[in-house]
This record gives sequence, C-alpha cells and structure tokens, in this order.
Amino acid sequence: ENRWNATNRVGYSNPTVDELWPKVLGTVDDHQREGYLVEVLKAMTADAVVNVTHLQPRPMAYREGLTGPTESWVGESALLWNVWEWHWK
Repeated sequence: ENRWNATNRVGYSNPTVDELWPKVLGTVDDHQREGYLVEVLKAMTADAVVNVTHLQPRPMAYREGLTGPTESWVGESALLWNVWEWHWK
C-alpha cells in the first residue's frame, strides 16, 4: 500500500535486536562482536524467528610448538589456507 520495499519483508521487530545488530556489524573486536551476536540470536530464538538446526564446527588440531595455524576467514573452505606461514619454534 505504501510501496515499502525494505529487506525486512516480514516486518520483524525486537528492541534487543534493533539495539545490538548495529553493534554486531560495527564491532572490530572478534570476541566482543561474538558476544553481541550471541545475544541477538538468543533474542531471535526466544521469539521463534530463527531456530538454529545445525552448526558447522571447524576443529583443527596441531602440535605444541607449531605456530601459524589460524582460523580461516568466513568464506574460506580450506582449513590449511596459510600453511606457507607455519613454522616450528
């Protein structure tokens, strides 16, 4: 009726999500951003908006003394993406 065409097509609104989502998108520190995201997901789950049905853990084991293995970036599918940077202490 009013030609509204935003991305929130279902019209979902939650004050907690509205407050924290900009912080999720704008926080540089990984640990702080993760905390905001957890709170957003809790709020959305409580409202039955989302239901986390599966997780995709990416465990990686390596021996003490080896430096270099790091978590890959979100779009990377390989676990050994920076192997050329690894070295033994």
